[in-house]
Amino acid sequence: MAALHIALVNAGRVEKVTAFTPPLGLLYLAAYVRQHHQADITILDQRAADWTHEETVSQVVALKPDIVGVRCVTGAHRGLHILSQGIKQALPDCLVVLGGPHVSAFGETLLDSTPADMLVRGEGEITFDSILQAFQDNKDYSRIPGLIWRHEGEVITNPGQPPFIGELDSLPFPAYDLIDIRRYWRLPTQCFFPLLRNYIALFTSRGCPWQCNYCHNIFGKNYRVHSAERVVDEIEHYVRAYGVSDLELVDDCFNLSADRVMEIADLMGRRNIKVRTAFPNGLRTDILRNDTADALAAMGAWYSGCALECGSDRLQKMIGKNLNLPRFLEGVEMLVRRGVLPRVLP
Repeated sequence: MAALHIALVNAGRVEKVTAFTPPLGLLYLAAYVRQHHQADITILDQRAADWTHEETVSQVVALKPDIVGVRCVTGAHRGLHILSQGIKQALPDCLVVLGGPHVSAFGETLLDSTPADMLVRGEGEITFDSILQAFQDNKDYSRIPGLIWRHEGEVITNPGQPPFIGELDSLPFPAYDLIDIRRYWRLPTQCFFPLLRNYIALFTSRGCPWQCNYCHNIFGKNYRVHSAERVVDEIEHYVRAYGVSDLELVDDCFNLSADRVMEIADLMGRRNIKVRTAFPNGLRTDILRNDTADALAAMGAWYSGCALECGSDRLQKMIGKNLNLPRFLEGVEMLVRRGVLPRVLP
């Protein structure tokens, strides 16, 4: 069977607040596809390249892909119509699939405003793998749970929920070989400091058990983790392969399991891995313990977001976060005493 030609696009122009990160969702998706299919994959990051929408379309069309996956956050959604329309006009037989946080939030309404073929909500690996298999077999997408797609002029939402990866250690490392990571070292990061750092971003967990009613639901409420050994294996790989000195751990709640944090720190120490570590998405400081804070310091922690949202107990209950405000402040103080720079996130 011939290899599939796939283009994965991180969509969006550079916004007023310029914080860049490698397109992790696409890197994990590409790695998963390569694990299961013969595929020639190209990743195009419109934001990092600062292409216009028309330039991005030209980049995609020049590749003549069979399938295009476009990932988009809500702040960058304005170009979705231009991108998908330009690609479909130039390559009418190309399958255009939209995914990412914006698609998960808005769902089937996006097929009213774009000529894309289908939408993938939530985690993309298993659903996208099923799309590729159907594309190669019979073009019947009706059995893919939760998929939103066009069929004979109608928009169909398949029954069921998009599946999640149960065992995270089964995932390959994200496909950093498909991008020039050094390009991102020259750009400002989510830490909001103008530091040029040799860094890698990664997830060590997915999902969050807290019930905050304003938050995304990409990974669901079932908290799943990479084992400590897998996390440290991945960090060690990046240090050796790319010479990185900094990590950005972008988990929604890295410190939910204090024992796992301490196990990761212990393994990094035993392997003599010396890096600086940042948590731009934040730590939940109202559950932070002194021993966990010591472990974070041992991991080289220097920066962390500390998400407060609001300083009212009443509003904390209303938004479903139920942050313990006195304990939040104690946790921030724990970080400061260990040399970690906190950024209180509104």
